[in-house]
Amino acid sequence: MVAIDPKDFRSQGELAKAYNQLGLGLVKTGKTSGLGYELKALEMYGKFYASDPRDKRNEELLADSYVPLGDTEVLLASRTNIAPSQNQRHWQHARSWYQHALATLLEPRFQGAFRGKEAGQPGRITRAIAQCNSALRECNLRWALKSSN
Repeated sequence: MVAIDPKDFRSQGELAKAYNQLGLGLVKTGKTSGLGYELKALEMYGKFYASDPRDKRNEELLADSYVPLGDTEVLLASRTNIAPSQNQRHWQHARSWYQHALATLLEPRFQGAFRGKEAGQPGRITRAIAQCNSALRECNLRWALKSSN
């Protein structure tokens, strides 16, 4: 791994983005069941935000770092070889990550701040939360049916 100057936010941002992509890719291919790389990216983005919380870009990066965590949890929940309780926990965690992202993006200082590709981000996250809610209702229904037998 190449050493990157911790004060070089551009390089640090690229590294954090790479961590997110690597983590999601590893989960997609079944190479890992953890969120280590995405959590490392979240930690890095959190440091950017802490360095200047008034910078909208730092807050946006922090919000964007929650989405890959949610996406990874959805992939983990979608695996067929896990216990129902794990499935439900993954869906709950996914929803929580998406809710963190949406709450950050919907803060008043962001109103009207998104353009182009980013303009659809709140809608995508809202749909992901709805997917999680639907999956959790299904988990609860299966649990209820299993308990009544």
